[in-house]
Amino acid sequence: MVQEFLQRELALNKVKTVGIIDLHTGLGKSGDDILIFHTPATEEDGISVLKESTNDQINRLTTQSGTQNADGSGGYEHVVGCIPEGMAKLFPKATKILPITQEFGTVPSILVFQALRRELAMFTHDPMHRMASAQAVRDVFYLRQNRYWKYRVVTQGQALYEEVLKYIIAYDAA
Repeated sequence: MVQEFLQRELALNKVKTVGIIDLHTGLGKSGDDILIFHTPATEEDGISVLKESTNDQINRLTTQSGTQNADGSGGYEHVVGCIPEGMAKLFPKATKILPITQEFGTVPSILVFQALRRELAMFTHDPMHRMASAQAVRDVFYLRQNRYWKYRVVTQGQALYEEVLKYIIAYDAA
């Protein structure tokens, strides 16, 4: 669906510079984000974007996938087929692509894993009665009653978007 939209609305063969932000929720400290760069090259680009930033929201740890970190960013080293990498393939003429995953923490990781495990068990063994478990999964990934968490997602997401946009504009101007 996204691919069809982009192909219909954009001249994908003419795009030279691309920034892709894939937003996730669930792992890490509630309300804080972790930026995950999928290759050493994008980590270097991403860290340069953030180091040059004057935005107060961009002052957090950045990491490349693959290392176990206290911030919850470890464990991504064996993940393949990430959305940013797949989206990047839609731009065949792009000379610079900056794919970033932005992971926002919600609740303690053990609660996320318990909700996922419970929902999988119900899906597998009693799918007709799994709705409560599915709602519990939603509730660990989206804190709909927590205004502070939603504020952090919006402000940090907007800050990252603005920094990536500045990077793209500067790269295109060079």
